[in-house]
Amino acid sequence: MININRVAIKKGVKKMRKLFKFIIAILLGATPVAHAVVFDTQDIKFGINGYLDLEYTYMTKMPMVMGNMIKATGDSSTFEQKHMNLLFDAEKGKLRMHLNFQSQNAYTTEDGGKGEFALEESYGEYTVNDGFKVRAGKFLMPFGIYNDIHYITSLFATVVLPQMYEPPAMYSGTRLLPSSSNVMVSGTYFGDETELSYSLYAGNGARNSNGGDTNKDKQIGTRLKLTLFDNLKIGTSYCTVNDNLNGEGRNNIYGADLEVDLFDETLNFQSEYVLSKYDNKSSRYSYYARLTYDLDKFNPFIAYDYFMDKEDLLYKKGMNRLGVGTGYAISDNFIIKGEYHYHFFSQKDGLPDGTEKFHMLRFSTIFIF
Repeated sequence: MININRVAIKKGVKKMRKLFKFIIAILLGATPVAHAVVFDTQDIKFGINGYLDLEYTYMTKMPMVMGNMIKATGDSSTFEQKHMNLLFDAEKGKLRMHLNFQSQNAYTTEDGGKGEFALEESYGEYTVNDGFKVRAGKFLMPFGIYNDIHYITSLFATVVLPQMYEPPAMYSGTRLLPSSSNVMVSGTYFGDETELSYSLYAGNGARNSNGGDTNKDKQIGTRLKLTLFDNLKIGTSYCTVNDNLNGEGRNNIYGADLEVDLFDETLNFQSEYVLSKYDNKSSRYSYYARLTYDLDKFNPFIAYDYFMDKEDLLYKKGMNRLGVGTGYAISDNFIIKGEYHYHFFSQKDGLPDGTEKFHMLRFSTIFIF
């Protein structure tokens, strides 16, 4: 299961399962640490919950691609309200509507506008039964463990997500995983000691500057997740699309993930591998492994992460990242986290002096309701 603070879950899991079955479906078994505002109007149930954080990051000198050259940047120090999400749901019988509003970097309309504000998700869903649901609109694509819930920072053991979900700022390319889809059928089948979840989805390829779909090719994909004995989870994902942007050709993305809970769920191991393979250019791939220990209010972790893009001037050298840190739950609605990451490249040729290795510290406070 996703690494979350268990003190908060023990207090809220029964209520959240009853009122927010849709979140359980999204997380495939994990319940978020949130105390949603819920109210009924006749036979319609409305729900509102949200997540807000404040982050401080310090990074030492690192390499950055500028034009056709790799140059060194100085030390950096950032202090910002990084993420904010408001989730709205309405349920009536087997029908449900979901809206996810996201602000990044403290969006404001002052001084010409700063930060970013977007409607991250907007979709309707009809549930026939546990084994068959239909969703249409715009929603985060279910690929791997985190792609469809990457905005909920409070649910992760780390503040910094694996590079396959969130590449560092010095990477000049796009995210390894596509972000959204438009129509999906999904469901879960339960056995005595097994659980099988599936998703089949389709969506836009590249969109124009106004958001319109001008790409004749559509994205299609699938995800399967098998749970054995409640503590072993094995997943596989696939997506294909041809965006026709720069002649790259079709992009086939393959993913595999493994999650194991040990010692009565006090020790959690997660690992994923993703390969993005193009017709007309070199492939990209990334993998990580992470071990998290549950100490009641503390959740210390250690992680290794790797990302390679042979088309990128910097990342063709292979980026390695080692991380260690912990979270601490002050209350059900307030979590603080701190972590350290050590970066180093597999190849050093062509890098400015002193940039083949660099360090990052990050601290975060997360508010949840």
